[in-house]
Amino acid sequence: MPVYVRKNLMSITPDSLSNLSSDEDDYIKDPDQLIDKLPQPFRLVDKIFNRLFDIAWEICAIREAIREEERSKIRPPLYDCAVKLDDYGKALSLCESTDGRYLLIGLPNGLAIINAANQLPVASWEQSDAGFETVKSCLIGVQVYFVATIDSNSVLRLFCCAYEGIHLIKVVNEDLPEGSKVVDVQLSHEGDYMAVTIENEADTWLDVFKLPCDTWLRELENAQANAIKEQKAAAESAVDKQEAGDDVANEDGTTGSVTKAVSSQPTTPRESPMPPVTIHDVQLSKPLLHMKIKPTPSVVTASTSVGNQLASFKTTDDGNIIGLGNRHIIQEQHLEMRRNVFKQFHEEQLRYLPKDVDKPKLRAQCLFLNPSLILPAGLETNADVPNSIAVAWTGSTNICHYNLIKPVKDIEGKPEVIWPCSSPVTALATSPCTSLLAIGQNDGTVTVWNKQQGIPLGVSHTSRHGEVNYLRFITAAPFERPVTQPYLQSPKVVVLVGSTDGQFCLIKCGYGEPVRVQHLDGPVIEEPEKFTVIEPLSTMPQVVLLVREMSEISLMDVSKKHVLCLAALPPGYQLSSPMKPIISQAGNAQMLYLRGDKTDDENQPNNAEESALFVFQLRSFPCLDGYLQKASQEHGPYVAHVTVQKRFDALLADRLIQQNSRQQRMQQRWSMLRGEIDNLPSRYRVSTPAIKA
Repeated sequence: MPVYVRKNLMSITPDSLSNLSSDEDDYIKDPDQLIDKLPQPFRLVDKIFNRLFDIAWEICAIREAIREEERSKIRPPLYDCAVKLDDYGKALSLCESTDGRYLLIGLPNGLAIINAANQLPVASWEQSDAGFETVKSCLIGVQVYFVATIDSNSVLRLFCCAYEGIHLIKVVNEDLPEGSKVVDVQLSHEGDYMAVTIENEADTWLDVFKLPCDTWLRELENAQANAIKEQKAAAESAVDKQEAGDDVANEDGTTGSVTKAVSSQPTTPRESPMPPVTIHDVQLSKPLLHMKIKPTPSVVTASTSVGNQLASFKTTDDGNIIGLGNRHIIQEQHLEMRRNVFKQFHEEQLRYLPKDVDKPKLRAQCLFLNPSLILPAGLETNADVPNSIAVAWTGSTNICHYNLIKPVKDIEGKPEVIWPCSSPVTALATSPCTSLLAIGQNDGTVTVWNKQQGIPLGVSHTSRHGEVNYLRFITAAPFERPVTQPYLQSPKVVVLVGSTDGQFCLIKCGYGEPVRVQHLDGPVIEEPEKFTVIEPLSTMPQVVLLVREMSEISLMDVSKKHVLCLAALPPGYQLSSPMKPIISQAGNAQMLYLRGDKTDDENQPNNAEESALFVFQLRSFPCLDGYLQKASQEHGPYVAHVTVQKRFDALLADRLIQQNSRQQRMQQRWSMLRGEIDNLPSRYRVSTPAIKA
């Protein structure tokens, strides 16, 4: 009788040789061993689950240790000594003037300026149809400020604040195409240039304006002189009318005593007290459009009509930007073919992609840079006047440097130098002297460049799961070098870095030193509470103002990794918006202004018109006494760049200073050599033959 045996019988995978039991132990000792061991692949799944549980238990243990450590720490002092200002409770934005004298407040109905020290009103400008949501300013003269504001209708207005008055210069949107709106505005430090990001339904671009600051100062001086003359003339006419009225009264004999008092102390126009001069209806020159910068197209998506390599090179002045935008020889047919091939090979994966993907809006990050060796020679200007602008667009891996001094035939400028990066650029920052440039990328990498020489000072990875969204140079340690060797300056640069995943750290780097990353918020185990505001105090850069998502306001000494104090609003008030709080320092880090909204019973911000502007006097915080005594606004150069001639002179001066010490060492060496020769045995001495007469 035939027997049919099924092929490919399922068999249990035998155990490994090291775990095989001997014949002597081949019996059941434990009831749990009645259950056979799992076969593969179930044994592998069991190990994976056990591993996951072990990892989860380790994470729970670390979190518990962190909580215990937090409980054992001494809580920083809490200050709730805020002074309430009801007049500016509807503030939409706050901005400190460059010199710290005033605070500019954007209101739903205009712009107001108050004294930062005593909160007294200085000037105001009313506009009823829109609220000023963005206010930025810079100092262009002695107590003369240039102010740029963007309202809720995306309208950019330019003002000049001087002599306790606000003067409208221009509404930029009047010269823009229909449907365009202003997104952002950036000002250079001294107010020489202004960059405006503009967008419409079809395009986004960056307009760079040159600001005639010197012309504005002359026009304001002339307007002030005319106002003084008019005021003097009005005072003289008032005195003449008063004297004429007194003469008529004396003739009637009704006011003799008053006339006698006036005649005993005559008042002249020079002796009369003059009220402050206020300038009205001054016409200031308009800023001129200097350059228009458009986003750089991607090589992958941009085609060209150039047929060969030679023609492609002829379309550029030189070969420096052959790989940017449409400066290549990739045809549209080739790009279309590559797209079709990609879709054909990855059809299964592409169907899982979301259909409606919102592309990020194009935004330009720009920095105005002082002269350096990045741009070609022959374009040198004053060291304090910017001569180039660095621009990085959203999603772009290139940083384009545009020249602001070189005359161009066309308004649309082309980049002079292009710096490629390994991943899209998300943050830019420069030192106060613009000699150093920090670049943050979306993979958490931060690079600090010496902009003058074009070499990196350090490259570090700061975050695993987030992109860098904040960079700030806070300090540079004193230079450790001989006075006669300025070319050996070695600054220790400190950069403050913030990431979207809540990482908050310091990067310390310098010439010939390893890059060190110091995390200021401990290890990130779970989703951290992110920072919404990171702002170093102007006169105390090592003290940083921090605002968290839960509306916690703190001051931290980043050099010691220590929270100094917490600031809290009075009971019943909360920050207007923890994600975008309205907060600003003022008075050279002496005052802290912020807006608070009334909260309801459920501790939620009440959007009713019950909000107020609060001010903290930071100089009254005991924990800041030591920092205020050492506060200083003077910052030396981060990098020393000397010419070859100065370096030769320094080397020669150093050589002359060491001349005496070299002679002393030479004499000591010869004397030691004479003693060594005398101690040699006679057979090693060389006899000198006698000289015959």
